[in-house]
Amino acid sequence: MNYNTNPKDAVTVASVLWPLLTNPITIIAMAGIGGGVLISKLLFGDDKPSASGSEPLKTVPEPLDEPYVEPLQTVEETVQPTVNEPFEDEPEEVEIEPSEEDIKREMLRQTMSELGKRSGAARRAKQKQQEGA
Repeated sequence: MNYNTNPKDAVTVASVLWPLLTNPITIIAMAGIGGGVLISKLLFGDDKPSASGSEPLKTVPEPLDEPYVEPLQTVEETVQPTVNEPFEDEPEEVEIEPSEEDIKREMLRQTMSELGKRSGAARRAKQKQQEGA
């Protein structure tokens, strides 16, 4: 077997594990977990069946006397209208009164749009003037 390992790897592993193994809280936690597992094994035993399958099952399921069959439903029983009102093709249009703040925003939007149009027109005119000169 070839055990060519980098010494830096061993130092890294040791530097990570050393604080964990010497920390009193870690030692207490490991002892508590180990003790808990040991006590549960002693008190409750190993109730799991073995992987080899050599142990028989402790409880055998009893067969049913008759198979359970769900009763069939007719179409009238399954389809029932949920709403008894007729369906309207077009929804009602609800007009919402704009607030004062909405009116101000709309005026500002229109003003900015107009300024943008004027600015664009002035820019195009200036560009044509420079090209023509």
